[in-house]
Amino acid sequence: MDQTDNDVHRAVLVAAQSLRRMGFAVDVVAMDWSTLLQRRASKALPAQGGWNVFLTNATGTGIANPLIHNFVKNCEQAWYGWACDQRVVELSRQWALETDPASGHS
Repeated sequence: MDQTDNDVHRAVLVAAQSLRRMGFAVDVVAMDWSTLLQRRASKALPAQGGWNVFLTNATGTGIANPLIHNFVKNCEQAWYGWACDQRVVELSRQWALETDPASGHS
């Protein structure tokens, strides 16, 4: 999905070309950001309105803390793409609840 009205547009074109060079079949679908926001919620196959890849960006403050970093959340809290690795969920929970600064889990 290519959000043509967003700064990420140029990066999408570069990523698409890189994926093609790696042998992937790439169909870049141009749309505005609002349409992408709606479509990214679909878990359907691309032919039925879903998607496989889209690029986005984040601020440093939005990804600095793993407890609020949307891109690394998993399972029920996962961001679009719906990654689910229960081990990541459990490790994140343990890290958040750690009270001993000498534990080495920082």
